[in-house]
Amino acid sequence: MKRILSLLTLGLNVIGVLFFIFQEKVQSPDWLNYAGKFHPLILHLPIGFAVAIPLFFLVRSNIEKASSEIIFEYLLLILAFSAAVTTFSGFLLSFGGDYEITQLKYHKTTGLIVSVLSYMLYEFRKNITDNPKLSLWSGILVFGLMAVVGHLGGSITHGEDFLSFKSEKNTHNDTVFGKLVNPILQNKCKSCHNPQKAKGKLDVTSIESIKKGGKNGKLWVAADTTNSHILKRIALPEEDKKHMAPKGKPQLTKEEIEILKNWIKEGTNYTLKISQLTPNSFFFKWKSNLEAPEKVYDFKALSESDIEKLNTPFCTVEPIANGSPALMADFFVNSKFDLNTLKNLEKAKGQLVGINLAKMPVGDEVFDILAKFSNLEKVTLNQTNISGKGIEKLRNCKNLNHLALSNTKISLNELSKLLPLKSLKELYLWETKITSSEAQNLQKNGLLVYTGFVPNPSEKLRLNPPSLVNESLIINDQTEIKFKHSLPKVTLRYTIDGSQPDTLKAQEYKTPIRLSKYTKINVLATKEGWLASEAKTFTFYKSGIKAQKAELITQPDPQYQGKGGINLINSKLGDVTNFKDENWLGYRGKDFESIIYFEKSTKATGMTISYSEKPDSYIMPPEWVEVFYRQKGKSWILLKKVIPDPLKKMGSQAAKGIDLSMTGTEISEVKIVAHPVSKLPAWHPGKGDKGWFFIDEVFFY
Repeated sequence: MKRILSLLTLGLNVIGVLFFIFQEKVQSPDWLNYAGKFHPLILHLPIGFAVAIPLFFLVRSNIEKASSEIIFEYLLLILAFSAAVTTFSGFLLSFGGDYEITQLKYHKTTGLIVSVLSYMLYEFRKNITDNPKLSLWSGILVFGLMAVVGHLGGSITHGEDFLSFKSEKNTHNDTVFGKLVNPILQNKCKSCHNPQKAKGKLDVTSIESIKKGGKNGKLWVAADTTNSHILKRIALPEEDKKHMAPKGKPQLTKEEIEILKNWIKEGTNYTLKISQLTPNSFFFKWKSNLEAPEKVYDFKALSESDIEKLNTPFCTVEPIANGSPALMADFFVNSKFDLNTLKNLEKAKGQLVGINLAKMPVGDEVFDILAKFSNLEKVTLNQTNISGKGIEKLRNCKNLNHLALSNTKISLNELSKLLPLKSLKELYLWETKITSSEAQNLQKNGLLVYTGFVPNPSEKLRLNPPSLVNESLIINDQTEIKFKHSLPKVTLRYTIDGSQPDTLKAQEYKTPIRLSKYTKINVLATKEGWLASEAKTFTFYKSGIKAQKAELITQPDPQYQGKGGINLINSKLGDVTNFKDENWLGYRGKDFESIIYFEKSTKATGMTISYSEKPDSYIMPPEWVEVFYRQKGKSWILLKKVIPDPLKKMGSQAAKGIDLSMTGTEISEVKIVAHPVSKLPAWHPGKGDKGWFFIDEVFFY
């Protein structure tokens, strides 16, 4: 066995030398180059044995001589073999390009020297073993060279300062870019996009190189989230080779993606300082934390596994900073809010310093729960149902300094019960019962009170769109559709024919709306002295006939197989913002085909096939859909073949439906066949690639 490993080591070193001499002329097949991807994994083995050899000599005198020689022999053999394998895989990895040539040349040279030297040490081990000093210095030499190789390799993948003590002064650490955006680029992008390893010719290590962009153009387009390259790459499925960050590397969190989106949306201002942020900025919520010196907490941190148990699909619990024991909890999607999830956070009551319940359906009962979190510093209750009754219970939170109560029914009478809390420093009170004069009086007590933007009377501002009161987009004959707006005296106008509503001709919303079938409602808000809001679209699906079973004839992609056929008839819509939602079935490269069965023969007036559009993730309308029906024991009859309107440009994600009239057709089984886009169109960044078809539900009425 030792002889085989020795010969393999010799052979790999010979190949390594040939690769080095003729590297400009070497071309290896893709299947062999794939082995290079294991280089970052196996390189730790020779490093470990390079460390083990000098350590071995420190204890060698305590080991019997014969045993000592055997141990030394195996240490050298494994070091030599693993070094040769690592060098060979490293050469294969280098053929993939995207690395800075000079730095790579030094790394390959020193790596090959270590590999050959390790093999020579093994072959001449008997001469070395008889000379203790030579043995020790040989081990030290290998360890020293291994450190040099590791430093050069680390510099290629992690930047020039890897294994060095050079400190980099952040010259823009008081800006939004420096505090929030740049850390994302450095933590999630720099390893592949630096001067030494500039994949796609993109370098994110300086503002100048970021502005320059890469071979695919600029990294982002100011105020344009649709056409910003970085967001397109992030939105691709993780399995896609163009997805950023690459599969297997740390992925961007939801918060990091939101930071990048809003950084682009607000104009990519590299010089905007934290102190210049205004309340209408997405980044304003971090203002107080970013301006303040980093706080050191003395309480014990929860384990990662305990934190993970607190997370749910609609509540994230994360440390406020790397290495900090302090936690922040964020709730989102008010229709999915569960009060028990909030109560469950009491398991981290000693670590939670912030809780965000904005827009959640909570009332004054929440104060009893929040009072149990004694270390809370920041509480956000904007747009909740609180009136302030019981707010004095928050005085139990001795560190509470930031309280957001905007768009609530809080009054000064109730709020004043909390004012004895000495730690309280900031209040957010716009759109409350507290008047401007009352807010000014509060500031006399040393509080910073934010009452929102005060508009110029001569300047018209745009209204925000209306919101939907209904919790579900699935309707029946009794469903009443209701809309609302957060501001008083606002008029809502809507259309149900697909046209865009205007401020004059569109129908005015006065009473709840009833619908008889699948319908898209476009609705906007108007108010005297204000600009009309943008129109917002809500898609409603009519349901009335329950299917017994749905069978998938063709299986979805393994990554997007949901719960199988039940997905089509369980009256659960997929989350249009999350294509990994288990309610979606995803197909690519083959037709979707399913048969839906009914318990007994049924007369239906219509059916709707619900699907998703997200072109930046290659999720497109199907090229065509065929629907067949039959009664038990009879032949299939084609109801209709539908060719949806193809997309003509990039757009935002949207829920769509294909609605078919059945005019009282009697059915016992329905078969649906949908053909995904075979080739993405010329205007799409992935032109020529296969498109995805995502379906979540089929409704009958």
